[in-house]
Amino acid sequence: MFEGGVWQVRGGREAVGEIVIDEADFPWLSGGFTAGPGFAGVRDLFARELVLAEDEDWEAWEEVSMPRSAAGSR
Repeated sequence: MFEGGVWQVRGGREAVGEIVIDEADFPWLSGGFTAGPGFAGVRDLFARELVLAEDEDWEAWEEVSMPRSAAGSR
């Protein structure tokens, strides 16, 4: 159902990139990411998230991946 699908990652109206889903074990999906024109503006955020995930610092990862301003009621 999900495999082969293409998910767009957007920052507002700008395309940050696309993810082609190659593995689905719902709710977990994974796939290859291709950077788009807006990626330069969020490159450091992606790099920080990766370091935190590799360190398994999930509290800090959550804060970086879902800042209070974007989380609404958090």
